[in-house]
Amino acid sequence: MQVLSKDNWIQQANALEIINNRQLYSTAFINCCDVSILLIENCPNLIPEIDNDFIKQLVIKRCSVKTIKNLKLQNLEALTIQQQAEYFSFISQISQDIQQLDLIVNYPKLKELTVSNQLKDLSFLSQSLQLTKLDLSSNLISDISALKDMTKLQYIYLSQNKISDVSPLQNLTNLSYLNLAENDIQVTAGLKLPRSLNYLNLSYNYVQDIKFLECLNQITTLNIKSNKLENIKALKNLINCKELNVSENRIQDITPLMYLKQLTILFVNKNKLVNIDALQHLNNIKTLDLSQNSIIFVQNLQSLNQLQWIDINNNQIQDLKVVKQFSKKLKKCYRNTQTQPSSEEITFAKNMRDVHKSDILFNQVNQHQRTIQKRFSKFQKTITHTLQIETYKLINFTQNVIYLFEMLNRQNE
Repeated sequence: MQVLSKDNWIQQANALEIINNRQLYSTAFINCCDVSILLIENCPNLIPEIDNDFIKQLVIKRCSVKTIKNLKLQNLEALTIQQQAEYFSFISQISQDIQQLDLIVNYPKLKELTVSNQLKDLSFLSQSLQLTKLDLSSNLISDISALKDMTKLQYIYLSQNKISDVSPLQNLTNLSYLNLAENDIQVTAGLKLPRSLNYLNLSYNYVQDIKFLECLNQITTLNIKSNKLENIKALKNLINCKELNVSENRIQDITPLMYLKQLTILFVNKNKLVNIDALQHLNNIKTLDLSQNSIIFVQNLQSLNQLQWIDINNNQIQDLKVVKQFSKKLKKCYRNTQTQPSSEEITFAKNMRDVHKSDILFNQVNQHQRTIQKRFSKFQKTITHTLQIETYKLINFTQNVIYLFEMLNRQNE
């Protein structure tokens, strides 16, 4: 069954929405024989006692549900329960209530389950072996051992929890999608993940060692943003990877990336890069973020014939002619800013003849700042020694000269 998003429900003749109804207390929906998709949202007095063999997809959001044990839905295939803490009198009771949901007995056809509910205990899942999709994002889960025998799972969403040990997932041989973003994962020594994975998100954790990725050569999308990575040698074997995000780490050497010939999207911003020679071999790259590094030379980027979008702000680029030359072939280049551009700013242009001058200027100003500072540094030592001028005054003078230079450049735009 294809689970429909809320935007598509209204287009379905067999979908029923009940939203913001404080008068709804209890109903079995017995006579709703034409309803296969039921959404109940923000009905704070609801006591769900649904008895309907036609409903295949049930979504309960922001209702003061303290128990769901009375749901009788023999043909239910997808269940979503998303609560907010303020709707519950006793948070500690939530997990206990959910345990009363016997997925095997009451819902033999259930394939997809979503629970976002301050959940801690997953013991109610231990016999739910028929599930293929499980979304437990935004809970308080730390122990996922209950998942170790759920070998039919293909999609797992566990972001925004408190998980540190993911070893129970290693035997899920049908797993293709795994989201573990925003957890407490740190120790990965000896870790094994299913080789069947196509998508893996480990962003916003504390991972330092990624040797466990070496055997995951089926991955096409990998996100390990904002960890503690310094060494990415293990990425060398991910020859099928098309989308890679290793931004916000401590990476200095990206040589292993030269083997990832299939890459089309690459984010390596906010690292410690100086040399990007390895990128010249990635002829399929279309989107590239190199911002906030220490890159000096970008000549090799000229060989990236498929490149459409690039961000090279906040670097130390010296040869600005090269930047201007390859920029003409691009669809978009980020402007000089510390914040993300608006949707209007990142709208692709038909060509790059009108590339923002500030894209080039930021690196240009940096280059001249370094030159001026270097020259004035020598001058400062001489004149301070000779005339005994206070050092801080001369530094202030230097900064004013740099500021004046920036103003002149802006006037020439």
